[in-house]
Amino acid sequence: MRALIFAAVLVLSAVPMWGADAQSGDWIVSGEEFLDSASKEVSGRVVVEGSLVLRNATLTAVEIEVTGSLVAYNSTISADVSSEGHLELHSTDIMDAGVQVSEGTFTMQGSEVHGSTEDGVSITGGSYHMIITSSIRGNRGYGVYISTNTTVELRDTTVSSNGMDGVHAVSGTLTVVDCEVSANSGHGIHIQDALPGSSVVNTTVSGNSGWGVRLVNREVQMVGLSCRDNGLGDLALFWDLTVDVRDAAGGTAGHAVVTVEDSAGNTYGPVDSGEDGAALFRDVVVYTVAGGREDRTPFTITASVDGTSGTTTVKGIQSEPVEVRIEMPDLMVSSVHCPTSVTLGKEYEVTAVVSNTGGVSAENITVYFYADSALIGKRSVAVLEPETSQEVYVRWTPEEKGRVVLSVRVDPEDAVKEVSEDNNRSELTVSAEESLTYRFAVPILLLIGILGMGAIKLYNWVRYRRAIGK
Repeated sequence: MRALIFAAVLVLSAVPMWGADAQSGDWIVSGEEFLDSASKEVSGRVVVEGSLVLRNATLTAVEIEVTGSLVAYNSTISADVSSEGHLELHSTDIMDAGVQVSEGTFTMQGSEVHGSTEDGVSITGGSYHMIITSSIRGNRGYGVYISTNTTVELRDTTVSSNGMDGVHAVSGTLTVVDCEVSANSGHGIHIQDALPGSSVVNTTVSGNSGWGVRLVNREVQMVGLSCRDNGLGDLALFWDLTVDVRDAAGGTAGHAVVTVEDSAGNTYGPVDSGEDGAALFRDVVVYTVAGGREDRTPFTITASVDGTSGTTTVKGIQSEPVEVRIEMPDLMVSSVHCPTSVTLGKEYEVTAVVSNTGGVSAENITVYFYADSALIGKRSVAVLEPETSQEVYVRWTPEEKGRVVLSVRVDPEDAVKEVSEDNNRSELTVSAEESLTYRFAVPILLLIGILGMGAIKLYNWVRYRRAIGK
């Protein structure tokens, strides 16, 4: 008899329960549909373009996509729900699945989301969303993930035993009131770049593996917060600090080495500021609360280029990048000297005045001299102190007639980090001509040659006449 009963149970469990509606493929809801005190199993997706209302119902599908309106009361949904429209869950169980909201509005009241392989509730769009007297537990990702400039309100809700942070919010306005956030594998509540109006009120945060409450870049109003038994501590404020490295004139000082040191002697970096002069330090600790409050401010920020450094001190979080200025040399070719009219084959001195108008000295400076594009010489300057100049020269013999551009470049390899590379060259145009002696000697010699040949011919003619007696 027992064997017959057991076989009957197996047979009944293998077929849909009474009243269940099995549908193969997708279920497209384009108008108004009601599922009341019934079950529906869809082998594909449920696409809600119109309106779907569930009452005391069970809906199973691969996925539910909402662009219209889905409202559920006292129901069970076994499918991931993604919504760009209107979504309401009242006393509804989202089983082994999660909710993703990218647009529209979302209300969850007296409901439960559990067992998702990703986040329990993910909100990445829309304007205003409420989660009230609900439970979000046992999901593999975040319990509640928020990444949008929207407003999300959690009230009288339990967020527990999730695989990452209980509540993870990046931007937007988040209100957490009368909630319990516990036993999550990450932080209890993580709030980054919160907008004004964000708050945590009368909420218990306990037993989380990370920080109870982790704030990044901005304070959040907290009233009646109870934190205990969290792995890293009760509360911490972090800062994603951007340092903007500039030279004394306000220009970008690229590839500076930047470090940050807090008041407790902790050091961040070094970080290369890159071509744009910006260095980013993530998760700089501003203060922690772990049994007692420990402030880490002020911060001392140091940036250096080629042994030259600048320092500034910051007392707390700033919304704009922190600027550090470095005194640097600024090499320039002040002038180039040579006669503007030169003679081919004659040697001349080409002289350049090299100056350092920066705030620190420059060493091992090279100066190159060119006639048009041809290198005619180079010189070295060991040290050039701030606001000083030095004269250097090379010897040059012009070889081609015409206009010649004499140019001088200081530090052509950019070996010296300096304020500006735009003033490292100067030039002078000269005219190269033949000498006056050479210019007139050839015609005179030709004339002498012609006259000489004529005289010889005349002499020979006179002798010839005499010889024949005429």
